[in-house]
Amino acid sequence: MPTQILSPEALTRLNESGCTPVVNQGWYSLPARYIPYISSSGTDTTMKLPTILESIETLVFIGFTQAAAEQILQRYQQDESSDGVTPALLDFVKSHVRSFPDAVFEEDDWDAAMATMGIKQSVRSGIMSPEFWVLMLSETARFWVIDTIETKYKFLESVDQSIIARSHGWV
Repeated sequence: MPTQILSPEALTRLNESGCTPVVNQGWYSLPARYIPYISSSGTDTTMKLPTILESIETLVFIGFTQAAAEQILQRYQQDESSDGVTPALLDFVKSHVRSFPDAVFEEDDWDAAMATMGIKQSVRSGIMSPEFWVLMLSETARFWVIDTIETKYKFLESVDQSIIARSHGWV
């Protein structure tokens, strides 16, 4: 059964706070100020969150292109380990990333390596940002891609409980 990003309780808490998330084609749209850890910026921007954790939208959210997300999810849904158990989506995604050649050294083509993995341009640009160049070179392209997708995926896993906790004044 698919995992909903926002539970009925979180949706109720948002409604009680004056926020009714709009659902459109697999995405929630809601003001960022209602999302703990994002709202501290004080901006009135809209944030899009996938409605379902095991989805193309989640794969796009964590950093993949639409085309790569579609291929990865299709393979994930068809995959079954030898013991009949489907791996967790995050583990499957990390295996996908590890299956491609890596960029290690400064002279390697980091952008091409990440593009081959299916990583979208905005994430590649963030990882290769000139202000973080020295930090970037402390690890490999694969490391930074996995770090990014894990961080974003864990955010999606926690956003529901964060909204509920905030409504109780625990955050």
